[in-house]
Amino acid sequence: MRPWGVRHMSSDAEAPRVCPPEGFSPDEAVRLCAETDLRADGRFGREWLIVGEKHLWVLPDRDGQADATPRIELALADLKEPKAEPLVSGGALEVSHDGERIELLRYPNA
Repeated sequence: MRPWGVRHMSSDAEAPRVCPPEGFSPDEAVRLCAETDLRADGRFGREWLIVGEKHLWVLPDRDGQADATPRIELALADLKEPKAEPLVSGGALEVSHDGERIELLRYPNA
C-alpha cells in the first residue's frame, strides 16, 4: 500500500480498494480521499474526491477504472464556502470558486 493511501473494504465483498485509486499520483501529500458511487450526471458509477495539501481533484470512473486525468482540479486557496447541498435520496458537495458555485461530486444517502 502506498504510504498516503487509505484502504477500505467495499460492501460487496470485493478485495480492498486503495484511495486514491491506482494510477493517480499527485505531487503533494493526500490529506483526504473519498469515493462515491454516483457520477456527476446522477447515474451510478464511481468518482473520487481527493484533497491534497494545496489542491483538490475529482477523478471520474472510466470503464471500471479511475481516470488519471481529473474531471476537476482546483487550488484550495481559491475555494470558498464548501457546502453539502441536499438532493432527493442524496446530496452534492459544492464549493465557490471565482464567484460561482461548482458541484464537486454527488453522493447517496445510503
